[in-house]
Amino acid sequence: MRAGKTTAHRYREYIRDISVIFVMLLPLAVCQAMLLLFIRLLGVGEYGYISNFFKQLLDVFHSFYPIALCIATAYHFSYKKGIVSLGTVIYTLVMYYLISMASVDVKKGIFLPDDALMAIFSGGVTVYYCVLFPLRELHPLRLDFATNLLWNTLNFFCFIILSLLVSLAFHSTGEYLTSWSLSELVNPMSFGGSLIYEFSRGAMWSIGINAHQLMSFLKDNLDSNTLENIAAWKGGYANISIINSMFYYIYAGIGGSGNTLSLLFVILLLAKDKKHMAFALMALPLAFFNINELILFGLPVIFNPIMIIPFILVPLLSITIAYEVIEIGMVPAATHITDWIMPPLLNAYVASEGSISAVILQVLLIIMGMVVYAPFYMKYIGVMTASDGKQVIQPIMEKVTFVEMLEEIQNEAQESMCRVEARNLIHKMMNEGEFTMMYQPQFDMENNHFCAEALVRYRDVEGKLHPPTFINAFLKVGAIEQLDSIVLDCVLEDMSKLSLHDKDRVSINISTETFSSPTFLDMLQDKIKGWGVNPKNIEIEITEEAILEHEYQVHKNIDAVHQLGITVAMDDFGSGYASFPHLLQYPFDKVKFDRSLLLETETKKGRHLYQLLSQISSLGQCKIVAEGVETEQQKEFVHSCGITSIQGFYFQRPVFFTEIKQLMEERRDEDKQ
Repeated sequence: MRAGKTTAHRYREYIRDISVIFVMLLPLAVCQAMLLLFIRLLGVGEYGYISNFFKQLLDVFHSFYPIALCIATAYHFSYKKGIVSLGTVIYTLVMYYLISMASVDVKKGIFLPDDALMAIFSGGVTVYYCVLFPLRELHPLRLDFATNLLWNTLNFFCFIILSLLVSLAFHSTGEYLTSWSLSELVNPMSFGGSLIYEFSRGAMWSIGINAHQLMSFLKDNLDSNTLENIAAWKGGYANISIINSMFYYIYAGIGGSGNTLSLLFVILLLAKDKKHMAFALMALPLAFFNINELILFGLPVIFNPIMIIPFILVPLLSITIAYEVIEIGMVPAATHITDWIMPPLLNAYVASEGSISAVILQVLLIIMGMVVYAPFYMKYIGVMTASDGKQVIQPIMEKVTFVEMLEEIQNEAQESMCRVEARNLIHKMMNEGEFTMMYQPQFDMENNHFCAEALVRYRDVEGKLHPPTFINAFLKVGAIEQLDSIVLDCVLEDMSKLSLHDKDRVSINISTETFSSPTFLDMLQDKIKGWGVNPKNIEIEITEEAILEHEYQVHKNIDAVHQLGITVAMDDFGSGYASFPHLLQYPFDKVKFDRSLLLETETKKGRHLYQLLSQISSLGQCKIVAEGVETEQQKEFVHSCGITSIQGFYFQRPVFFTEIKQLMEERRDEDKQ
């Protein structure tokens, strides 16, 4: 049962991801429709040269759509999987071109692949490959730049081999798949095939997928067969096919997919909400040219569990009725070529070569569509018929997820922008200004051993000192290990200039990502050896988050640094995680109480908690440091709890290296006296 739920969840997630990708490309699809409308309007008058320009632009848009779909697929899934987006997009385009060229799907003039299904396939396969064999970040200042460059080069070479194999596989099976699977199983010009074809289009649109683009291979085949059939009919050696391209335009696309012109009329007649009324009036002019993206994504119809039903049902009923009426001879078949953007009624009249009965049939289908749409729209807006026949307004209970999906897309876009800003900030910091260290002493009221915490700061080219808010930028782009490496170099360089006794300590904050890395110990040993620092003078501070996320590796690294003589402190104790068990399970030498705990001691309950935590920490045989001590009253309180090591503004604010060196020397002189 559990496995079934997991499969269903993955399926829903997959459908949602595909929908998000097509929604991202919605503006491009709408632009294509508007361009075609302008071409038709301008072509009627004396603006043929402008019309020709728009035709060329439309060809470019149409050819670019699969490429955009390929890029959007790769970007969305790579972002979701947390892998390098730019590299994944490049890989995807390589695979898409190789497959398309093998399948002879490349347009000669523009040289752009035009298979939308292959675009999605290439994006999906590439992301899966990059998850299994991830690309590595390349930065010239990182220690592993050469290794990562070699890895990415071999990775790309292997991917090229994979793409060529996939390309050969498609080349050898492509003709079989296209000629048998698609043409034989789904023939849009047969009655049964038309129902399957239209149902597929409606199902795709109902979840936000542009069916015209994704099923373009069937649409192109339908258009080609329609032209051949009409030519043969005019030549007198074939019967006209009832179902052809114009049949879908006239009877299954009135106002756009789903015959949504009927829905707009229903809204105008039944809407009680002025917003719905105004919305319908705005969408109506476009619907007269069979452009319905506004109603699909605005009402919305897509992802709407109520409106999806009539959206799919109405075209199927219309196809069935129109087919039967034409077959018995009441209405002539469409024999004149038109395109989908020609307005309803007019397209029926032109395609049937002046038949009023075709226009009447279309009107009846519009009315039938209104009859079907009406009860679903009434339910959607919350209008129910009570037992006494009166209408009662009820709130909408159905949760339409499209709005939430758009919010997620917006959030993802904002997150992407934040990552770009973070990268720009890091690039500027690495090339301008410098990182510098400040030190805040820890005072022990029982002995005079020197101990200070190293705090990283950044000084820009103008000399302005910046607080460590930039750390979030390194975390956001996954470069925190690089920052930790810089901090270690800065601190160890300063330590090499100090005369430290065996029991003196300089505490260095190390991020979760760095400390839990299997390569951390080797890097640390190399740096200690390079700067000639005694490991016994080093103390490493890690947060409890590292334990929660990388339990085994953290425990292993703690034991390893202990063997080097380095002490380990748990930082920010009590700041939000369940810390108590970790004091007993992990061999910490020191525990630093977070300042937030001390702020709570203004209340009786907070004081009792602080006292309790100090007692629990002592059970773990850890030295306790009280952080954030700023007043005499706070100092006396923590001392009453048995805590002798204190850090905070009460004793000393963070100072630069020259000042901490002077402070240490003064304390040495006091000891001698």
